[in-house]
Amino acid sequence: MEIVGFDPTLSGVQREVAEHVALAYATCPRCGQRDPATVEELRKDRRNIAILTYGVMLGIAVGSYFVPWIAIGFFALMLVPFLVELVRRPRARLVVHVGFSLGWLVLACMFSRYAFVLPAVAIIQLVLKRSDPEEADRPFREGAAKLRFL
Repeated sequence: MEIVGFDPTLSGVQREVAEHVALAYATCPRCGQRDPATVEELRKDRRNIAILTYGVMLGIAVGSYFVPWIAIGFFALMLVPFLVELVRRPRARLVVHVGFSLGWLVLACMFSRYAFVLPAVAIIQLVLKRSDPEEADRPFREGAAKLRFL
């Protein structure tokens, strides 16, 4: 087995780790079967991230019902990485995203009593959003592309 694009300057331990990661996301070249342990681990990771995200957003929604500036401050802080990325590499989609986010923040400041609606809308969007099968399949496609069986 050979790993395509493998850095030959890695030490023995680093090479073993890279091979382990490449094999975890590899698919069988004959039948296309994936490693069941890796598939289960990815499913658990996605579930845990979703639970944590829903919990944090629900906590912010409830907290901002009583203290509206919690939601305004949270979403202002969440906007900072997008603004930094916009300065580094401006793209049309990012400009639209920042524009809508700033618009929501202005509305939340103007009507601060209803600022809890911001995280509530975000929770609804997260619940209604369907998972992208291409995104779930990406690590396995990349793993298959890196391996070449001799």
